[in-house]
Amino acid sequence: MNIVETEIVYENGLPEDVSVTDEDLRELDDRLLDTDDLGSMAPESSSHEVFEVSSDAGNLERGSGWNNAPSLDYKRKAVEYWKSGKKKHLSVSSVRVKFKLVKGEKMLRTWSQQLDPDSRLGKMRRIFDMTKAAYDKAETELAIIHDFDLRKWARKASAEVGLDSFQVSNGWIQKFKSLNKLSDRKITDYVTKKMVDNEPDRYIAAADFVNNVKELIAVFGPDCVLNADQSGFQYEFHSGRTLRRRGLKKVKVCVQSISKMTHSYTIMPTIDATGKLLSPLFIVMQEISGDFGPLVKKDLFTAPNIYVTASRSRKMMKDHLKTWLEEVYFPHVGDRTVLVIDSWLTYKNQALLNNATPEGREVQVVTVPAKTTSLCQPLDVYGFRMWKDFARKIWDWVLQDDVKCEMHLRNSVLKLQSLVHNQFSSPRFRDMWKVGWSHPGYFENDEHFEFKTPSQFCFDSEAAKQNEKCSSPTCPKFHFLKCAWCKCTLCFEHFFHCNHFCELIN
Repeated sequence: MNIVETEIVYENGLPEDVSVTDEDLRELDDRLLDTDDLGSMAPESSSHEVFEVSSDAGNLERGSGWNNAPSLDYKRKAVEYWKSGKKKHLSVSSVRVKFKLVKGEKMLRTWSQQLDPDSRLGKMRRIFDMTKAAYDKAETELAIIHDFDLRKWARKASAEVGLDSFQVSNGWIQKFKSLNKLSDRKITDYVTKKMVDNEPDRYIAAADFVNNVKELIAVFGPDCVLNADQSGFQYEFHSGRTLRRRGLKKVKVCVQSISKMTHSYTIMPTIDATGKLLSPLFIVMQEISGDFGPLVKKDLFTAPNIYVTASRSRKMMKDHLKTWLEEVYFPHVGDRTVLVIDSWLTYKNQALLNNATPEGREVQVVTVPAKTTSLCQPLDVYGFRMWKDFARKIWDWVLQDDVKCEMHLRNSVLKLQSLVHNQFSSPRFRDMWKVGWSHPGYFENDEHFEFKTPSQFCFDSEAAKQNEKCSSPTCPKFHFLKCAWCKCTLCFEHFFHCNHFCELIN
């Protein structure tokens, strides 16, 4: 049986250390805040006294509550120093030389009692630590954790330490989560125990593969080492987020076609290690018969930078791979090349590769190890996310501005991909494509490129901020996009309807 687990990703890499003061523990247990104990547990200074940090530089470690009271570590050091006398405890005046927060012997005795593991506060600390240890173990094992798990671990800990009167209230749970910076997070990935156990092997395989390709780049040259990969696109797709009023439980948006949001097609771009996006873009559309009918072929949108075919499932089959090699790959690459490609079984069909390879040409196929494409396949590392973000912005604009264009139709989809490929082919974005090669380590000197993504350059430019008008003469409409080639400001009509296919770099 597979164990369903989730990978926990922290925003800053690793979880922060948790420091818990006595005051935090008091807030975790209401019994510690009764009126009889307040006087002995709070500092013996007045409630409005403010402690100066400079009064005990180097020694003062304050907690977060009780008027900035000393931390547990500070109390422990003070008590240990007080008890360090050979025959009897040191005088309070001697202790205050090093620990200026000490106000009297009563405070030292109180602190000593608080540090006693058999006192209520000591037991509370042990419950907290045992619950935290149980949580840490479950988190390391990638288990799904809820509030009732924390409650179960705390009850078990209270039984073990002998604090039967301890109540695991909702307030205790919320405070525990607050102190440990815990909150409900959306699960982003599901893995099995086997996948977790194999994780080190996955990274080793990826590193070995990268080293192998680095040697090939040195031999063949970066312009002759290429990567191609498939990615699925819905006929209609949009951003998953939108602005709405706070507290709204159900967020609805209008789309052109619900059914088209569940149907998809495949694109297969190709890039080389110099950061060049090759043309044409290979597209596999989904057709019931597996091919375009004569009437569809007659009216099918065509462009010099796309090659369109079809299948029943929208996925590439053996025939599509043969077509891609013969019509897309070999006509646009050198005589001797290296093709970095994923572990799809058909790519390993040597007979098919031999039959599709023209005489006098050579291609060395290197297969990315299974389960490592996110680590070492350039288009997966940095490419498709930018591509989909760009296309999604176009789709969202169409809906928001109520543009009279059925974008989910076959020809509109092909025009969309043609225009996106044209914009991404601009020399401005070569550094972006290089990131997919440099980040896994395919180059000795790991360069850090500074660039604007296509969405940043085309949609978030100064022209957009200033709401400039379309560059087309006499057009009264405003900015939709700035061309990544000629830098012209275009409205949607002059970009999409007029098919702004540009190759003039400015």
